[in-house]
Amino acid sequence: MESELIRKLNGLGMSPMRAGGATAELMDKVGWILAENPARLADVLAATDMDILRKIEFVHVSPDLKSDDTKNIDYPFKRMSTLMKPVTMKELARVFSGQAHTIQVAQVQRPLTASRPQRQGQLAGGLKVLVVEDNEFNRDIVVNLLADEGLEVETAENGQVAIDRIGQGKYDLVFMDFQMPVMDGITATKELRKTYSNEDLPIVALTAKSIDHDVNQVKAMGFDGYLLKPIDIDALMNTVEKFLSIRLPHNNQRTIEDDTKISLIDTIPYMDSARAMTRFNYDMDLFMKTFKGYIDRYNSLFTQVETLEQAGDYPALGRLVHSFAGITGNFALDDLFTVAKAVEYALKEGRTLKLT
Repeated sequence: MESELIRKLNGLGMSPMRAGGATAELMDKVGWILAENPARLADVLAATDMDILRKIEFVHVSPDLKSDDTKNIDYPFKRMSTLMKPVTMKELARVFSGQAHTIQVAQVQRPLTASRPQRQGQLAGGLKVLVVEDNEFNRDIVVNLLADEGLEVETAENGQVAIDRIGQGKYDLVFMDFQMPVMDGITATKELRKTYSNEDLPIVALTAKSIDHDVNQVKAMGFDGYLLKPIDIDALMNTVEKFLSIRLPHNNQRTIEDDTKISLIDTIPYMDSARAMTRFNYDMDLFMKTFKGYIDRYNSLFTQVETLEQAGDYPALGRLVHSFAGITGNFALDDLFTVAKAVEYALKEGRTLKLT
């Protein structure tokens, strides 16, 4: 179970260390210690400078209150607390809310869900952002994340609608999907650059394709930068702060109250639930609403694939698979996402596949 927690912590962008890898020299990089058996760390703690220990928060994971060993730990930790097993995601979210330290892991019975670190800053009221994305699921996720920060957010479902909206009102920042029907994001951006400079209208591409190796390629298309999908919250907020020259309040300190919903999410096959929740900013209602829509939309996916395949309509099939892969990635259904992207790339290369 410890390795499962390690995997979940890595998925959250944290840097966990196992107890066996802890040394006194490394303790100055530790913000939290989770331990079921504090005695395992006795030698390391005894060799650690007291000033370093005063910066560490210690959490004892205990089977019951009678087994609480914190009263026997004679070290000047910043704070000490106890979690009862089985440790619920709700309790872990409460304990780690707002933290992004390195964590020393011993044994915990359930995976970790924690909120992103809070960074205080200037409110974003009055600033307007346009999100251009044809997939309504992806669109809703980005809109909710930005609206939580106090930004005014409007949407467009394709490049032509975006051009029309921008012509009718002022926007401070645009997020533009690459691949859309009617008019794609690259064409729309090139059209907009005939009227608006990069300083007047920053445009950030949204793409599922990694283009780290050639940022100049993106700028040559008229974009000011790009974000990879599925959207990483930190990358999204950092991009907003960069182009709007503000500091966001990062209003993402959600407390997960409903263990029934959490237990349901934990049972979804093949889903990395902790990582999925980070992409929804721990908004359980948004997660459940989006996942229900995802199931309803793609419940007949194989029938749709079969129909398009038999008709030889591979362009439409490619669009269907692209849309499916995009939202699947947001749910951290990694195996399914990998298969969908492989099929999508094969179709783009003109390879016809027998999928049914």
